[in-house]
Amino acid sequence: MSDKTKGGKAAGETFGITLQAGDTYQVQSLLGTTGDLTGSYIKGNKKFNVLAGCRWTQMPVGCFYRDNLLEQMYPVATWGRQFVTAPFAHMPYDVFRILAAEDNTEVTVQSAGGTLQYTLNSGKFVEYKRSEATYISASRPVAVMQYLIGKQLQRLFHRRSIDGVAQQCGTDTGYRNAVQFLF
Repeated sequence: MSDKTKGGKAAGETFGITLQAGDTYQVQSLLGTTGDLTGSYIKGNKKFNVLAGCRWTQMPVGCFYRDNLLEQMYPVATWGRQFVTAPFAHMPYDVFRILAAEDNTEVTVQSAGGTLQYTLNSGKFVEYKRSEATYISASRPVAVMQYLIGKQLQRLFHRRSIDGVAQQCGTDTGYRNAVQFLF
């Protein structure tokens, strides 16, 4: 796990569980921690789904209005190296998070607003804001999430109010049967 959990697991601790068909298993971050389990590594010997989410989420941090976010995670084998993003309509900016699958991943984000460059290790991420379309390239597989900002900031910029959204950005890698996830 990438942070302490409500069930008593420490950051960095490895543990196993056995699920039967139709079973579910929930992991929650411990109150008083970062509350962020991004970068936790999950693997299995059969097909399964991973849903990641958060209730009452500030997007970005400091936004008073909060929303629930929920997204099914893509298997690591389907992560990509090239992405094109488009901004949500009528918003001053979107928040993006790029998560690396492997150490020493070089990431470049290009847009009309300039170029950003990052080096990420496995399970680590970078979060940034952009108001225009971007082209993202990486030396190794990454996952890209795009977040709609909270209502408080939408109103501050005199935009129409929309509930929170988190979406994974697709890549040209395609989909495969896989059972390894980082979220």
